[in-house]
Order: sequence, then structure tokens, then C-alpha cells
Amino acid sequence: MWSIIADALFVLLAFLIVYHHLLYPLLLKKLSRRKHSPTPDIPQRQYREQAGDSDLPDITLIIPAYNEAASIADKIRNLASQDYPAAHFNVEILCDGCTDNTADLARLAHAEPECRWLPLTIRAFSSNRGKIAVINEAIQRVQTPIVAFSDVSALLPVDTLLTAAVHFQQPDIGVVGPGYRILNAGSQGESHYWQYQTQIKLSESALGSVLGMHGACYFIRRECLEPLPPDTINDDFILPMLAISKGYRAVYEPRCLSLELETSDSALESRRRRRIAAGNTQQLWRLRHLLNPRYRWDAFNFFSGKGLRVLMPFCLVGVFVISLLRAPHSLFFLLLLIAQLCGYLTIIMVNMTPRYAWPSIVKKVQYLVNGHWYNLIGACRYLAGKEKGRWSRAGEQGEK
Repeated sequence: MWSIIADALFVLLAFLIVYHHLLYPLLLKKLSRRKHSPTPDIPQRQYREQAGDSDLPDITLIIPAYNEAASIADKIRNLASQDYPAAHFNVEILCDGCTDNTADLARLAHAEPECRWLPLTIRAFSSNRGKIAVINEAIQRVQTPIVAFSDVSALLPVDTLLTAAVHFQQPDIGVVGPGYRILNAGSQGESHYWQYQTQIKLSESALGSVLGMHGACYFIRRECLEPLPPDTINDDFILPMLAISKGYRAVYEPRCLSLELETSDSALESRRRRRIAAGNTQQLWRLRHLLNPRYRWDAFNFFSGKGLRVLMPFCLVGVFVISLLRAPHSLFFLLLLIAQLCGYLTIIMVNMTPRYAWPSIVKKVQYLVNGHWYNLIGACRYLAGKEKGRWSRAGEQGEK
């Protein structure tokens, strides 16, 4: 009897693994091709006053910062290059108890001739309260109809604000997210992963809404915002999903690419992926109402993508354990167990020899399997109450 139950559970777990990694991406891509939503033209203002400037929405760009001395000046210079009328644009840099001179360097950069026009407010808090605390405070203070969030380490194209403003002319659009590109990816697998994620987000956007945004930059209607629980981990996922909960759409704009300058390494990447995994577990529980079929394609994508991503490492463990238990009694499970052992041993060898020129397909599989390992650790840490919502510099104790 137990073998029948084990076989049935194996079939279910194996199907979920194949569906999440292969069938769902193919199905998503095919379905999205059938829906052709018109993309608005990006205006060319060319830094000149235009008759339509008065119709542009007011935008507040919020930038939480903690010990960003290395990047803050470049960020301010980048924002000063935005082609958007100063009367409709303001920036708030929130220095959350920095222990370096982030705030002083920000003031010096703002004083540079090419940056003086930038409507910038620098708020330097004496103590480190956490990213969510400063975001919640800013949400309650801001009055503009459009609010944007951006990381210090991400540079934005000069037409980013104009592009977002065009999308918000559609009243059903609640969130707009630019594309994302890493200048120096930590590995070949990471580079391929973000290419894959870009395609997924494009397909999600075509079907309904993008599920979450890149923290590098995204825009959201003020009426969609609400204070987050202080232990929130993935704020750049929760806030856009709250807009979807309110009946708005979230769109992805790949013609406008934010560029991530922060260089990743294996240690930083592993910490970040574990923390994101903990956030994925948290958001699946807190946003479980979005699995309701009344959200249609958004519910389908949420379950098939983010939901199964949380469950996937447990599915893989389940398949391995069942294979191990059934191997003495079944040639099929014996061969499957051997294949799994060979695969995991290969991944361990790749991890131990990062400088060896492994084939591209092996590097992709390595990144995928490592991701599930980090998902397992992150999920367990969150369920055990060891992953908190506070943040620090990525290279120090934790990460943003």
C-alpha cells in the first residue's frame, strides 16, 4: 500500500517539477503571443520646454540608502540627467542611520553645477531603523500622484520618467517597471537567469500584470500604496502586488533599462538569494488571496511562478527521498536515483571549480540547482523565524 502512495506522490512531485521549469514557461510564452497590447510611444522631449509639460504627472522618487558612499554621487548625477521638467519632479534620498559619509557626499554632488537644478531633499536619520521603516514614513508623507522607488546602485536612462508618465495616462495602470540589466554579473548563470526573467516578465505583462518589480526602479500610483509590516523582506514584490489586489495592472517596459552597477560575487550572491527566497516564502503566505481564480491570469502566474518556486526545493527533496526508498524494489527508481546522485555530484564539482571552463548548459543547470538550494535554506530560515526585515549593506552583515 505504501508503495502505491509513494508512486502517486512521486508522479505529482515530478509533474510539478517539469511543469514549473518547462511547461509553464512554454505555455506562458505561447499564450502571451496571442495578446498584443499596444505599447505607447516614448516621447522625445530633448530637454526643452514643451507645450505638454503641464500635463505631465508630478513624480516623487524615493531612494532609501544605507552606507552608499561609493555610489551616491553617481546616482545624483544620473538623476540630474533626467529629461523631465523640474516643476513635476522631486527626489528624496533617505539616509537610514548611515555610519559612513553618504549624506555629506550626496550634498557635495548636489552642489555640482550640473546637479543644482535637481529638486532634491536629503533626509539623514540618526539611527538605522530599517528599509521598511523609512519607506513607510515616506509613503505617509508623499503627496504626488506617482511615486517611484529606486536603488542607489542602479542608473536610469534619461527618459525613464517620461516613459513611466506615458504609461500612467492609462487609468488602469497602477505600476510601471523598467527593464533590468546587470553591468557585471557574478556568473554566467546569473546573466542567463536575468535574461530568462526578462522574458517571463514580458509574458506576464502581456497576459495580465507583472508579478513584482526589480527593486532597481519602479513606479506606482500613490493610491495603491499602504504601509508595510515592519518585517517585510521583498518590498519590491509586495507593493506592486498590492496594486494588483486593488484592481490595477502592472506593466513591464523593456525599452527602458535600469543598469545595476553593484558587482556581485559568489558570497554576496548566495546571501542575496537566500534572503530573496525567505521573502518569496513570506509573500506567498501574505498574498495568498491572489491565488483566488477571480484574479484570472495573475492568479495563474502567481501559482505557477512564484508559488511553485517556493515549493520546488521541497519537491526535489521529495523525489530524491522516494527514489531512495523505492530503489531497492524498482529498477526505474534505482536508475533515477543514480541519475540524481550523478547530477548533484556534478553540481558540487562545478561549485568547487568556479574557474574551470564548464559547458554553458552545465553552468545554467548549476545556477538553477544552486537557486533551489538557496530557496530551501531561505524558506527554512523564514519558517524558523531567523530571517528579519531589517537591512544593511549587502557586503556587510546582510543585504538590502
